[in-house]
Amino acid sequence: MTKPWIGIPTRFQDDHTTGKIRLYLEAVLSAGGLPVMIPTFCSPDVLGEYMERLDGILLPGSSSDIDPARYGQEPHPCLGKMVPDRDALDFTLLQHADQAHLPVLGICFGAQSLNVFRGGTLIQDIPSVVSAPVFHDDHGDPEEPAARRPPQ
Repeated sequence: MTKPWIGIPTRFQDDHTTGKIRLYLEAVLSAGGLPVMIPTFCSPDVLGEYMERLDGILLPGSSSDIDPARYGQEPHPCLGKMVPDRDALDFTLLQHADQAHLPVLGICFGAQSLNVFRGGTLIQDIPSVVSAPVFHDDHGDPEEPAARRPPQ
């Protein structure tokens, strides 16, 4: 039996996500899969070659926010940075997964991408609508769970 190839979109410009990407790669390997890192900067032709070989997709977290235009909203003043290339890659992979009937696992930002792709919306700034929110950031130790503290 051949091992399934699991595509993982990867943004190499975020130094603080390197440890987390390794954790995703290790998890796929330990589950019997072959992780395939897909760079956000690849051409549509190269992306097509990646997608032809995939058996599943893992959409990891990100320190960026999805462009609110994708779900019909204007940006909130507290919206974080956006990375259009990441949004485009996730949405292209999700479209391919739908067409090819591939399984998808979304983690954090990846779950948000999946939600928006399926027609959902997002709360752009949770502290502006929720009293005593639990803060989730990925700027700490990649070996530890997300922090429960206000952003610095």
